[in-house]
Amino acid sequence: MAYIQTEAIVLRKVDFSETSVIVTFLTPQYGRMACLAKGARRKGSPLNASLDTFNRLELTCAWKESRQVQNLIEASVISAYGAIKRSVPRSAAAAFILDTVLHASWENHPVPELYEATVRGLELLSLENADPCTAAAQTVYALLEAAGVAPGDKDEESLPFTRGKTPAERAEILNALERLGGTETDPGHRETEVLLDFLHDYASHHLEAPLKSYAFLKSVLDFE
Repeated sequence: MAYIQTEAIVLRKVDFSETSVIVTFLTPQYGRMACLAKGARRKGSPLNASLDTFNRLELTCAWKESRQVQNLIEASVISAYGAIKRSVPRSAAAAFILDTVLHASWENHPVPELYEATVRGLELLSLENADPCTAAAQTVYALLEAAGVAPGDKDEESLPFTRGKTPAERAEILNALERLGGTETDPGHRETEVLLDFLHDYASHHLEAPLKSYAFLKSVLDFE
């Protein structure tokens, strides 16, 4: 058994026993990784606050190659992203981002670009004037790009996911995809509900997973 250290983002946390939790992390070095945090539910446990969803951590765990769930030894917070947690719209956008990366990542299969895109997305959402819709669209596209399945503005695979849209909406989607795949960074061009709807449908299909957090994001942002 070896001890490893890595940065990580808390993707989700589920109770395992009366005192312990299993936490799923995204890491740059080990991909998606599940850890058992013994005693984390005990009052006064230093792990309790550290393991909040969205937190970016430096963690140490006992690693065993044959084990699917590693043992978490300690964790220290690099960033708790308080600006996200204090805002319901930002939290909803962050949840959609983490939902996407949870299904775009693989256990023990590192894709540093996925980690980097997730960190950038959380930092973008933490900016004072951040727009949750824009940040979510930019980040989900970056995650799909890192996963190798990003839609293109002239990609035939994108077309089925524009069915049912008006010609104006379809043009808006394709134009926005062209900007997302290029170097233009003006977020005003990407602040569009129809683009986020498209990215959700496209990601759900290509990642073969229902991204359930999107319904909450739509309700919070009052999408039609």
